[in-house]
Amino acid sequence: MMKTAYGETGNWHTDSSSSESLKVFILLSDVTGAHGPMNLLSRKDTKSVIKIHNFKFSTEGTNKYIEDHYRPVKFTGKKGQVMIARSNECLHRASIPENGRIRDILTFYFTTSSIKRKQSE
Repeated sequence: MMKTAYGETGNWHTDSSSSESLKVFILLSDVTGAHGPMNLLSRKDTKSVIKIHNFKFSTEGTNKYIEDHYRPVKFTGKKGQVMIARSNECLHRASIPENGRIRDILTFYFTTSSIKRKQSE
C-alpha cells in the first residue's frame, strides 16, 4: 500500500519541465535513510541508463537495474539542508519511508521569464 501511495514518484523518472528550469529542494525536517529520502542520479548516469537500458518508462525492472548498477545521491540531512537539481535532466524518485516515518520537503521551481507561457503551464 505504501508503494502505491507514492504513485509514479516512487519510480525513476524525469520531470517534463523546460530545459532551462531547475528545482530547489529544502528539507523541512531532519531526513535519514529511514525517512524515505529523494534519490537522484547524475546527468551522466541518467544518460547511461537511458542509452544502455533503453529507458522509456520506469518499471520494477528498471528500478532494480538502477539499484544494482548506480549509486544515486540520497537527499538526507538536517532540517534546512538544500539541494538544487535539474529534475528534467536527471532521473530521480521518492523512496518509501519506514513505517511511522515521514519526510517533508519544500520545493521551488525556477525557470526563465523570457519564455512566454500560459498560466496553465
